[in-house]
Amino acid sequence: MTAAFFLLTRKRARRMLEMKGGNLMWTRAELKEKAKAMMKHSYWMMFSVSLVAYLLTDAFADILDMLSEQHLLPLRGGLNLTVNGRSIWLNIPWLQMLQLQNALFFALIAIMLMVFIGNVIKVGTNRYYLGAASGPQPFSTLFSAFSSHYLNVVKVMFLVSVKILAWSLLLVIPGIVKSYEYRMIPYLLAQQPDMRAEDAFALSRKMTMGHKAEMFVLSLSFLGWLILGTLAFRIGVWFVRPYIESTWAQLYLKLQENTQTV
Repeated sequence: MTAAFFLLTRKRARRMLEMKGGNLMWTRAELKEKAKAMMKHSYWMMFSVSLVAYLLTDAFADILDMLSEQHLLPLRGGLNLTVNGRSIWLNIPWLQMLQLQNALFFALIAIMLMVFIGNVIKVGTNRYYLGAASGPQPFSTLFSAFSSHYLNVVKVMFLVSVKILAWSLLLVIPGIVKSYEYRMIPYLLAQQPDMRAEDAFALSRKMTMGHKAEMFVLSLSFLGWLILGTLAFRIGVWFVRPYIESTWAQLYLKLQENTQTV
C-alpha cells in the first residue's frame, strides 16, 4: 500500500513537471556514480566513520534492548509453580510493577542516548559526507556537531523525531511521507548548525517538494545490498553504508543546487 501510494505520487509529480516544462533534475544513476567517485579517494575513512557512528548510536539501542529482554526482565510478572504435576501460573503484582519500571528505565536511557548523542552524531556524519564530496575529510568531523551549536542541533533533531512520531501515530503513510519531507534537515544543520527550527523545516520542505516519491524509490534501490549485508551477520551492512551515505549526500547537494536556482 505504501509503495503504491508513492508510485502514484511519483507519477503525479512527473506530470506536474512535464506541464511546467521541467524535469526531475537528478537521477539515481547520476547520484550513485558521483557517490562511487567519492569512495575512490576515501572509502576506508568513510567505512570507519560509518562504523563508529553505528557503534555510538544504533548499537547502544540494540544492546539495551537485548539486556532488557534477556537479562533484566526475565520475570513475567509472576511465578510458574508445579503442583501435583500440574503447572500453575501465579500472578504477583509487585513483579509486574518491577518489570514495567525496568522497561521504562531502559527505554528512557535509549531515548536519551538517541536525543543527546545519536542525533548529534547523525549531523556530524552528514557533515563528513558533505565535505567528502569535495575531498578527503578528517575523522574528527564525525564529532564536530558537539562543539558547534550543540543545543540547537539537539533541539531541532528532537523536534524532527517528535513530528515524525506524531504523524506516524495518525497513519503510517503520512509518517513515511513526513520522514522524507524532513530528510534534509540533518544536512542543513550540518552546514548551518545554528539554523532555527522553523527555517530548517521550511527549507527541507521546499527542497523535497516534488521529490519525495523518487527519494522513496532511491531508498528501495539499496534494499538488495542491505539484505545481503544482513545475511552476513549484519557485518556486510557496514561495508555498504559509505555507498548509501555518499549517495544521500549527493542528493542533498543536488536539491540544494536546484533550490538556489529556482
